[in-house]
Amino acid sequence: MYQSEEYDGWNIQITTVNQGGIITAIAIINRENLEFRFENFADADTERASAARAGVWLRGWLDLNQLTGVTAVGASSRIDQQPAKNQRRLIDERY
Repeated sequence: MYQSEEYDGWNIQITTVNQGGIITAIAIINRENLEFRFENFADADTERASAARAGVWLRGWLDLNQLTGVTAVGASSRIDQQPAKNQRRLIDERY
């Protein structure tokens, strides 16, 4: 099975292969001059499940490594810019 999608400017190409009875994925993600290749991940019982698992994992990997516009660091930076007094108040309100 072959699947291709665009994600935040990245081209994600996923191919599923049978490795001794287990379906696994091979993927290439690229954008302009950058390219990453992943092999033998997203094990599953079916091609569709392997491709879906690979797609989710790759999008998460791009986000985690700050290669997209969606990053956890950006969110935490906004919190860190608040004065310490406000941070304490927010923590106290949760408990």
